[in-house]
Amino acid sequence: MIRKFVDWIKRKFGFVVTQSAEKQIIDNDKFNANYSDVSDINITVMIASKLAKLATADAELNILDTQKHEQINEALQSFWYDLSNTTSMVLSTGGVALVPRVNDGVFAIDLVAHNRLIINSVQNHKIKEVAVLAETKEIGQYDKLYKWINQKVDENNVLTISSSTVNERGVTVEEKEEIFIQISNCDEVLLAYFKCPSDNRRENNNIGVPITFGAEKLINDYKANLEQLKEEYDSKKGLIFMDSRMFSLDENGNAIVTERMARAINGYDDFIYQEYSPLIRYEAYEQRSEFLARQIEKQIGLSCGILSKSEHIQATATEIKRANVETESYVKDIQKEIVRTVDTLVKSFNVLANCAGFTEELTEYNTKFTNAFSDDETYWAKYVQANSLGIVSDAELRQLLLKNETLAEAQIEIGKINENSNFLSGMIDE
Repeated sequence: MIRKFVDWIKRKFGFVVTQSAEKQIIDNDKFNANYSDVSDINITVMIASKLAKLATADAELNILDTQKHEQINEALQSFWYDLSNTTSMVLSTGGVALVPRVNDGVFAIDLVAHNRLIINSVQNHKIKEVAVLAETKEIGQYDKLYKWINQKVDENNVLTISSSTVNERGVTVEEKEEIFIQISNCDEVLLAYFKCPSDNRRENNNIGVPITFGAEKLINDYKANLEQLKEEYDSKKGLIFMDSRMFSLDENGNAIVTERMARAINGYDDFIYQEYSPLIRYEAYEQRSEFLARQIEKQIGLSCGILSKSEHIQATATEIKRANVETESYVKDIQKEIVRTVDTLVKSFNVLANCAGFTEELTEYNTKFTNAFSDDETYWAKYVQANSLGIVSDAELRQLLLKNETLAEAQIEIGKINENSNFLSGMIDE
């Protein structure tokens, strides 16, 4: 089916789809299928969800003078509201397309999955040509219609938006409401491609891949080890080994308990059976799981603690920050992609607003992220507030300020300070 679509797009829109591009289309379909599969443990989604929350925690999108841009503001805030889930999907599948639209003065954003998107031309991170599967219709019991929207920017910065409908055999079907629009002064198509920042290991990095791309073998080994651990638990069930002489057979060949067995159970004879329960090899399997989890993190380019166990229990604040540098760097890359996506969305909305008769363009807006790994003034203020509410101890607050102290050392110093404070208070009272 995918091959038929590729051939049809070549004919209809004049795409020059290379073999590598065809492979990307097939890969994207596989990535989306893996993302949607809920029948088994999904390591990619686990990692993506955790990183998405780190990247989007306390994120803010501020649009000034919202009265002039009320419709655009509502559309962008709707996207921002689902930012964590959208980011998780992006990291799990490689990317999504966010397509802005305006119908009867109402602005909205449609999310298009990676396997419904064919990017054919990119220049300086700006998409020049793209085809999007916009709609699927069932016709009768045995056929479907697929509506594709094509956007192409020519050398004169004229954007042409056209549509066409094809059936499951790749044959064009005439539809009454096909689209053909041309817009001047456009240097990129009217959609934002929110891409996973992981390296796709190709000659260009225009097409995103899931965050665990290239770590499939390690993930399979990790899951196999978990399955072996489950089998080990199952084998822990008590087994009783008995000599066959303890049983005799009836006329139907079924085993029956002999008098000797009954006497043994009643305690009148020495026991001739015993429970056999082998020592579970839990530690060995757990150590291998931890090893594989750490290897997966290294393959992706993350610090420990995302899939593996954290090693920061006895570390100082400086050591913790140093140990998190890989994950912090990756989270910043995600946030850069979010900012770029918002910029492209705003730019596309301004073009649509002009076409719809709105004269005011949205230019004053900003995005803000609270770095989950930073210790800046904002982060310090939150800790002080948490301390006043009794959520964070004095020792934890001191450790944040004096980064070379462990929590235990900070607790000792806080104790000394409290003792001196009580002594001085006693002298003053006297």
